[in-house]
Amino acid sequence: MAGRSQPALLAVGAAAVFLLAVGLTLGQIAAVPWTIVGLGVAYAASLEGNDLDGRVPLYAAGLLVTAELAYWALQLRDGARDEPGMGPRRLIGLLIAAAAAVVAGSLLVAVAHTPLRGGLVVEAIGLAAAIGALAILLLAARRA
Repeated sequence: MAGRSQPALLAVGAAAVFLLAVGLTLGQIAAVPWTIVGLGVAYAASLEGNDLDGRVPLYAAGLLVTAELAYWALQLRDGARDEPGMGPRRLIGLLIAAAAAVVAGSLLVAVAHTPLRGGLVVEAIGLAAAIGALAILLLAARRA
């Protein structure tokens, strides 16, 4: 798919980056999530076949860093000031979150590559794990 639709994927990615640039220039916070969605769609559409791409965790961490830096820039643009020393702490926190995203994503990719033979019990365990992961993400998002 990536061969024939490469220009279309490039256009989607470029449009997402342009949207972010315009949103940051105009101070529009709504541009950030649409940018992340556009970049994610372009990446997902570029994947070929049923194989998992080992670069997914790196890409996810890149999207996390992009969104966080964009929100931070918009916050500072609106006149909000960080407390003294908060900038470096925030940056270190972002780097730790990105590293954690890469580690967690790599573990998920490794687990997804593991062949399982089991049937209904394995399916139930997988469903429970997926629900648990979603619950953890929702709790983390709610606290933030």
